[in-house]
Amino acid sequence: VIMPYGDCGDFDLYDNYRTARSNLATNLTDMLPVNVTPVGSQPCGTFGLHRQLTTLQQLYNDGDAVLLANIGTLIEPVTKAQYYNPRANPVRLPPSLYSHNS
Repeated sequence: VIMPYGDCGDFDLYDNYRTARSNLATNLTDMLPVNVTPVGSQPCGTFGLHRQLTTLQQLYNDGDAVLLANIGTLIEPVTKAQYYNPRANPVRLPPSLYSHNS
């Protein structure tokens, strides 16, 4: 639904996205751009929405919608150290973390 589009500083996050998603990646020409406000609050200054989400784009541009990325089903906050070393840093994780079918 929301993808890197441009103004990502020294990094080409769209290229990273395209590499990770390979043939499932959406082309830049098929995205609806949305500008991030406040400027500098996100890794990219512009993100892209799927081209059929014109109403969402308009609501966002009008200030009547927000876009939330990387939300999921965490039971409690978890750090990278806790995730990679659960025995030393116990934390409860959901059973299907990173799955797309739950």
